[in-house]
Amino acid sequence: IFASDKTTIEVTNSTIKNINTDIAKYNEDSNSYVIERKYQNEEFYIGRNKLDNANLILNNVTFDNIYGGFKLSYQSKLIISNSTISNSFFKNGVFNINEDSEAPIGNNEITSSIFYHNSGDNGVIVNFNGTGYFSGSYKFKSCTFENNQAKDFGGIVYSINEHAHDIVQFRNCDFINNSAKY
Repeated sequence: IFASDKTTIEVTNSTIKNINTDIAKYNEDSNSYVIERKYQNEEFYIGRNKLDNANLILNNVTFDNIYGGFKLSYQSKLIISNSTISNSFFKNGVFNINEDSEAPIGNNEITSSIFYHNSGDNGVIVNFNGTGYFSGSYKFKSCTFENNQAKDFGGIVYSINEHAHDIVQFRNCDFINNSAKY
């Protein structure tokens, strides 16, 4: 939806709703989203900062019923503040860090934001399935994570990386009724 290359994009006081509703459909019986068919473009992201010195700033933005996450690269910055991501499906997390990521991963600050009733396979918010060291950070401050559900592992975070504690940080956050199968 938003792609920033060597520039700054700022979105304020906005609502982004029902993006790719034909992919993920809410199943009332399981109280979660289920992928019905795969999106044709596998490189679909809410926001992407591909080149150095790219910035994406989201302030007071509501994302509701969306599919896709954020992809960030070296010396890029994502700032999310006073925003809500809800009722959405993220197969590989809102933030996915893996060998295919354009490491280093940039510096990301998420403050005073709400992640409510989202679902995914592993690590609904952060899926850190890359090995080795990634420079950059994901700093969550004063955020609320409520009723997020993973199909398998990590209702909030799933990681196989031994350095995850250096990169993903939570400060003064509330975690309410989040779950995973394992």
